[in-house]
Amino acid sequence: MIFYLEGFILNVFSDFFVINVSGIGYKVYIASPKLFSFNVSDKISLYIYQNLKEDSSDLFGFSNISEREFFEKLISVKGVGPKSASSILIGSDINILKEGIATGDVNIVSKIKGIGKKTAERIILELAGKLNLEDILKSDNLKDVSDEAIGALISLGFSEKEAKDSLNSIDSNLSVEDQIKQVLKK
Repeated sequence: MIFYLEGFILNVFSDFFVINVSGIGYKVYIASPKLFSFNVSDKISLYIYQNLKEDSSDLFGFSNISEREFFEKLISVKGVGPKSASSILIGSDINILKEGIATGDVNIVSKIKGIGKKTAERIILELAGKLNLEDILKSDNLKDVSDEAIGALISLGFSEKEAKDSLNSIDSNLSVEDQIKQVLKK
């Protein structure tokens, strides 16, 4: 199973990239709104979800681990496949969506393009117990920043362990850029 890819973008299409990883081009569907800012020849680091089917193998790319984990929770819901989950993540603010699911607010969840009221109710029913509202409100923003900082340091040549160890001694309330600057100063 492919979990992580790092390489250069060869082509950008409306819903996927072709990423050159050591001379091999991987087609990776965009499953994170943060990825739309990348262009051809940019270096990119992605967490991957590999969807294996009898007749195909699709890769979905995420800018951080928490997005990938939430994607896996979404596709565990009956009737929500990887492409639907990808559209949900791209078309919504993940923290607001998680809060809507945790509080059982059908209106918030059904406002997302491609989700009707019945699908919203099913998502809430199946995921509400798996999401802790306090954790969402306290840690999601900090976790995303840390994951972004880890990804950025990896793209600068750090191993994942080195990046995590370096960031542990840095104030996690700093912006991603400031966290990276602090690590590089050491």
